[in-house]
Amino acid sequence: MEAEGYWFKAGMLFDISPKKHIHYICQYPSAFGLTQDEITSTYGSYNEKPPFEGKARAELIKKATKNGWIRIRHYLKPDYWSIQFSDHEKQEVDIHSLIQYLIGVKVMNKEDTLALADFHDDSVRHYSYQTGGAQSLLGESGEIQAGRIVHLIVRFDERISLDFLPPPGL
Repeated sequence: MEAEGYWFKAGMLFDISPKKHIHYICQYPSAFGLTQDEITSTYGSYNEKPPFEGKARAELIKKATKNGWIRIRHYLKPDYWSIQFSDHEKQEVDIHSLIQYLIGVKVMNKEDTLALADFHDDSVRHYSYQTGGAQSLLGESGEIQAGRIVHLIVRFDERISLDFLPPPGL
């Protein structure tokens, strides 16, 4: 069971609830550094139809994260936050800023369980509520040294995504 869902890039947090992440990739491919032909080809290679949540979806989400996007989903059963990205080392400040923001606006609790999936090395780091959850990732104070200001964007559309986001790869 799912609850909140977000896409995050360059300090902008897009609330996509209750839709699926793949719907936005399929609807606005250029915002994710992709083309409509790439979407069609990827789905075709798996004999799937967009926006089916199968192997093509997984591949396209990985491609979006390589272009700087971070995928966030809160699952309710079991209760945890999934955060997927392309390279922890390069995106650590963004990940910490994002978590700090979600805690600050009371969407996430500091004890919530996190599963951070890094596509760069195929690792998953778990921060369970038993060991402090999100707070254990952020450190004892819950503050980060150098952060990024996070802006919540409620409406994801082509104009916002193209006007305000840096080009893919930045």
